[in-house]
Amino acid sequence: MKTTSIILLLFLVICNNGNSQNSWRATSLGRSVTSVGSPASGKDSNSLVHSPSVFFAGTSYGEVMMQSDTSSTWTIVANSFRSIYCMAADTLRGVNYLGSQTGLYRSMDGGSTWSRIGFPDFHVWDIEVIPSTGVVYVAVYQSGMNLDIGIHRSYNLGSTWYDFHTGFICYDIFIRRDNSILAARQDGVFIFYPGIGTGLSFPLDRYYCVAEHPDGHVFVGSFEGLLRKDNLTSQIVNVLPRTTISAVVNCIYIAKNGNIYAGTYFAGVYFSIDTGLTWQPFINGMAAGEEVNNLKTNPAGYLIANGARYKRVYETIYPVEPPQTAKLISPTDDTTGLISDIKLDWDTALTTARYTLQVSTDSVFSNLILNDSTLVLSENNLQSSQLQSNSEYFWRVLGTNFAGKGQWSQVRRFTTGILVGVEDEVFSETAFEKGSITVYPTPSKTILNLSINSKSGGNTSVRLFNTLGEVVYKSGDIPLDNGTTDYSINHDLPTGIYILTAVINSSSGEQSIISQKVLIVR
Repeated sequence: MKTTSIILLLFLVICNNGNSQNSWRATSLGRSVTSVGSPASGKDSNSLVHSPSVFFAGTSYGEVMMQSDTSSTWTIVANSFRSIYCMAADTLRGVNYLGSQTGLYRSMDGGSTWSRIGFPDFHVWDIEVIPSTGVVYVAVYQSGMNLDIGIHRSYNLGSTWYDFHTGFICYDIFIRRDNSILAARQDGVFIFYPGIGTGLSFPLDRYYCVAEHPDGHVFVGSFEGLLRKDNLTSQIVNVLPRTTISAVVNCIYIAKNGNIYAGTYFAGVYFSIDTGLTWQPFINGMAAGEEVNNLKTNPAGYLIANGARYKRVYETIYPVEPPQTAKLISPTDDTTGLISDIKLDWDTALTTARYTLQVSTDSVFSNLILNDSTLVLSENNLQSSQLQSNSEYFWRVLGTNFAGKGQWSQVRRFTTGILVGVEDEVFSETAFEKGSITVYPTPSKTILNLSINSKSGGNTSVRLFNTLGEVVYKSGDIPLDNGTTDYSINHDLPTGIYILTAVINSSSGEQSIISQKVLIVR
């Protein structure tokens, strides 16, 4: 099944529109939003159904609210907490974690139900999960003299907890690429390798957040602004001073392309595209003087910000993360004996605007026979005239969107047999006898016209599937004339790619199934 895609059809326009880089869409929830996060798909039949565009919002009233990608309506899915401070997801294992004013909670069914799993008398300020292992870190706090405040760790989805670094006030945890962690303590920033913790010698105090740039720079949000530690000289510079922006830096998000986003207390969001050397406000569509203390991306790559002051949730108009890696579907790896045109098909990568498809005669792609970076749909028909008989070929796919390029897919190999030319094609008459369908217009807005060709008459039924495999349209039996039958589908479907499938039953008793992609733009 192909995953949900958000096709950015106006990609070229977007790239030339400077204002679009700096825009949010806002939704008012009528209550102070204190945290945001993406739900992880649950593992049982009671799980909430959602797509990669769905996300949670936690409120100061202790409610967990959820918005689907098909509606701007928010629903309360849980409300038995005190004020919610943080949320995290272990997507691989289908677990969600929630930190509140009265402890740590866990959901094993995508957010339908929650149970408290620890720290009942503590404020849980941050939760971080190592995606590959599922190890969970939490930063907890309780007023008064308590040696249990600080960082705790669990190896079994939160069932058992072990002290990691306690006796100190810690506001934020950041998981590094080697699974060591950075911790923003009240009195400094520390890096923890297995068995050892080292201070990074930041000046001042009251550190609220910490993150590491892909190039190795460490950024720390503090009461005095945003500090940047040079990874070579160890020089520390206040690159976004509180005296300049009149705000405290509460949170940091650093995208894979290196862009940095800083959420502030009463000054919205700032961003940098040059490793923190210069900054610009990122506030189009955001209320003036907004308090942002939580920045997350959903699996579709869109940045989400809480709006604590004006009781809103904000989502970027365009993704801030490059597309996910596409998964190749067909032909399967090491397919041999292909003798005609070849349909190369791959899974739709989230938020991809364009695909680059490469086909080469060698596995390092130094001898390309196809290098097309303009593809919108996640498939391509490779003509037999481009190939040689009894030859080996390799192919791969890369997605691109507003935020940049993703990673190349895995490489697959196929081998041709003795290629059959179009004029010698032996299957064309058989295919014609079974039937064919022409769909127009493409892309479609509100109507799909079908021209169904059947040489022997009969009947057919038509279905439309979205990329989650859900049926969004189903016809009854459609009688077929001997020749061409016209049929129309009126719809109000949202923008996206759909699969149209027709089962054609000929009068002679033969049955054929025809499928093709349909692009809908609202």
